[in-house]
Amino acid sequence: MSGSTDWRTPPGLFAFAQTLVGRAFELDAASTPENALCPRKLEDGLTDPWDAVAFCNPPYDRGSIGKWTRRAHGQVASGVCPLAVLLVLVDTSTKWFHRAVEQASGVVLLEGRVRYLHPDGTQAKTPSFGSGLVIYDPEIKPQGVACSTWR
Repeated sequence: MSGSTDWRTPPGLFAFAQTLVGRAFELDAASTPENALCPRKLEDGLTDPWDAVAFCNPPYDRGSIGKWTRRAHGQVASGVCPLAVLLVLVDTSTKWFHRAVEQASGVVLLEGRVRYLHPDGTQAKTPSFGSGLVIYDPEIKPQGVACSTWR
């Protein structure tokens, strides 16, 4: 999966995330027109308001992923966004990951490696990293980290 940071979320994982939080996602915060999975998408998720239940599979480049987790936390903490779930690579060696875990309502580490899709919907190669869901929900107290077989 090297060379690109734009990967489509597998539909089964998207459905699992909705079931996990018990809400349907209304807003895709970091999609392109080709890979949006929600009824609405933002033009620029780092500046546009996240004013609905949001899902975000942000670009995975190390220079920006922390901006996306901070944005999600800020939008939920300020009351603009009622709930946000981010699909992120799991990298415990980074500051952004530690901050995201500390601020989240919950983190679900996904067993195995997620088989992402290319923007055109074709199967991508298996990535070299693990993935997890970071959940920001003001209605629940922080739950810590859990593990899941989502398939």
